[in-house]
Amino acid sequence: MEGFWREIRVALRSLLRTPGYTTAVICILAIAVGATTALFSIVHGVLLKPLPYRDPERLVLIDETSKALDRLSVSYPDFLDWRDRSKSFAALGAWKDETFNLSGLDRPERVKAWMFSAGLLRLLGVTPALGREFTPEEDRPGGMPVALVTNTFWRTHLGGDAAAVGRTLSLDGKPHVVVGVLPRRFRFPGQSGAAVVVPLGQLEPELNARGVGPGIIAIGRLARGVTLTQARHEMETIGRAIHQEHADSALVLPMVQPMHGDLVRDLRKRLLLLMGAVVLMLSIAVANVANLALARGIARQRELAVRVALGAGRGRLVRELLVESGVLGLCGGILGMFLAVGCADVLLALRPESLGPMADLGIDGTVLAFAFVASVGSGLLFGTVPALMLTEGKVSDALRATPADADNRGRMRTALIIVEVALAFVLLVGAGLTMRAYMQLERAPLGFEPRSLLTFALTAPGTKYPTAEDLRVFRQQLATRFAALPGVSEVALGRSVPMDDDYGGIGLKLREAPRPEPGELTIAVYYPISPGYIKSMGIALLAGREFTPSDGLDAPSVAIIDETLASRFFPRQDPLGRWISNTSGTRAFQIVGVAKHVVHFGTGQPERTPYQMYYPIEQTPAEDLGDARRLRVVLRATVPPLSLAAAVQAEVSAIDPDQPIFDLSTMEHLAASTMNRERFIIVLLGTFAGLAIVLAATGLYAVISYDVSRRTHEIGVRMALGANAGAVQRMVVRQGVRLALAGLAAGLVASIIASRLATSLVSGVRPLDPATYVAVAALLVIMAVVASWMPARRVTRVEPAVALRAE
Repeated sequence: MEGFWREIRVALRSLLRTPGYTTAVICILAIAVGATTALFSIVHGVLLKPLPYRDPERLVLIDETSKALDRLSVSYPDFLDWRDRSKSFAALGAWKDETFNLSGLDRPERVKAWMFSAGLLRLLGVTPALGREFTPEEDRPGGMPVALVTNTFWRTHLGGDAAAVGRTLSLDGKPHVVVGVLPRRFRFPGQSGAAVVVPLGQLEPELNARGVGPGIIAIGRLARGVTLTQARHEMETIGRAIHQEHADSALVLPMVQPMHGDLVRDLRKRLLLLMGAVVLMLSIAVANVANLALARGIARQRELAVRVALGAGRGRLVRELLVESGVLGLCGGILGMFLAVGCADVLLALRPESLGPMADLGIDGTVLAFAFVASVGSGLLFGTVPALMLTEGKVSDALRATPADADNRGRMRTALIIVEVALAFVLLVGAGLTMRAYMQLERAPLGFEPRSLLTFALTAPGTKYPTAEDLRVFRQQLATRFAALPGVSEVALGRSVPMDDDYGGIGLKLREAPRPEPGELTIAVYYPISPGYIKSMGIALLAGREFTPSDGLDAPSVAIIDETLASRFFPRQDPLGRWISNTSGTRAFQIVGVAKHVVHFGTGQPERTPYQMYYPIEQTPAEDLGDARRLRVVLRATVPPLSLAAAVQAEVSAIDPDQPIFDLSTMEHLAASTMNRERFIIVLLGTFAGLAIVLAATGLYAVISYDVSRRTHEIGVRMALGANAGAVQRMVVRQGVRLALAGLAAGLVASIIASRLATSLVSGVRPLDPATYVAVAALLVIMAVVASWMPARRVTRVEPAVALRAE
């Protein structure tokens, strides 16, 4: 052990004698290890870290699937049947996201909420910090209205007082007794920022029906000894039995997935792409510092030869050189850790909500261990080749050597630069192809005109607006007041707008056609809308008319369909005047218009269904009144849209003082927010690509500078014989460009392979996009010219007489 510490002291003394080299290596490694560690903290927090529940490996998520749609939310009666019949689960629970109007505190506001089945917290292994969870008696229609509150809400709205348990909150005008407070660190896969939790069994009656998917997802805990395959088989059997018992419903089957894997399925490929990019950047940094270590070793060659002549064995010298590299790697890693902490804070601030509330980002023991391995491993990796090369050969050869005799080392340094440029080319091409794919998605037409549109939501609770007429009057009051606001040119109301997560789906068929088979079901996003909605949104009406005030509840049921639904039902036919109905045939619509297809689920997001239908909100049937209580208002403004926010809330409060507005946004922002996750990835890829360029340029500059310093005498001779400075500079720059071109050639093949891999990870990537390859190649050649010109310019400023005296 004493020998080890002696070698550490020797390494430190040696490194302190070359502060420039030591500082450069530590800084390069700190940047590379810091970036790598910061990204690993995301990968670890999202992909690798177990869920914060008891025995998380036994937890599964269960939703439903059909031949028409891959994923459907669960109908509440189906969940109850699963819970009663399944034997594969130790416990089965369910939840859905919800929102409520909260009143009775300082001011009315719209709060996010979760609806939990009784026992769901116990299933997860979570105990309330205060109070209790729901009882089965409360978790049913007509049960006592109770609520749990999240720890954040308890502290911000209820003063963090233990006496808050037992207080009453008004949710949608209905009093709920607080029976418990969730733990501070409780996280859940539902929407982030939830404030309260209410019993799932108290769903509105119209959502508590078989065949209705109100957004419920089930969570199961596998019984001990039961495999995932066995649970899937049993649940499929139960699903088919339910369908046979209710033949009027479509065949939907339970889909059982590991909870953690299901939560991260949309992120895994993207994060692996980023991890690959940062590993490339770290490799460039290792090649860079290996080059610096080789240059420093060449300068120490005589010293090492003398030590060998005095009896030092090659093994001992290699060990000392590796200890130096390890010390440098550790120092770089320590500094990199501080950078990683800062980077992690930035990533936390920038991370999109689509990373999910389950993403536990931060620096913990695992991340620290990764940083240690990455830093020390990088140090040993960059030190191995120089250590072996510098200690080979005969002592007499080394003692006679001069810097000009180090051709083998020079070739190795050249090879390392070619590797750096090749890796930088691969990283830049991958980043460029991905960025171009995302940019094309952002420029894709939306089907509507988002500019100058303000949108917000509100909910008319059944306690205040129990009838269809109450809702009609409320909507009319809103439209009249908003239309009178200065700066508002058009007003429209609907249930949802494009890019809105809260939307409805309806199964459709031709009115005269029989009920479709499950595999032939046509499901469309439906929009109950007011007259003028199509025009206000800037949606092109391709045929027919918009709705008018005469399209009321007593008028014939009418609909506007989008062009894709028209092509589905009426290929090469005129759909106007034709009739369609829901799959059960209980409600029919006469088509009065055909509209342009709009992007509903977000730019670059997979379309769960390509079909869309609009019908007058005034024709909402009584059994769907609950669906009509949530309103989306659209205002087309002649002033900056967000400047209307205060006036809009004032007008709503004038009608109903307890009515908050929520989800206020411009349509431009709403459309752009669907790309937040992709934009986050682009920022990270761009950062890694920028660092790769800097590292490659630094390495090329170091090699050219070293080569120029060796050739100072030769350059002096050339200039003494009449060569001008420009010719000498061009000669040096050509050398740098040749190295860059060699790296580009090596990187081209690797880039094609890597870009095909990126295609499998990110949709829309064109692996052989010539513009990207040419742009990246041009950028690296320019980098090579600049990195080579600087040392060339420096050496040509040396007086020929001084250069001739140089060794």
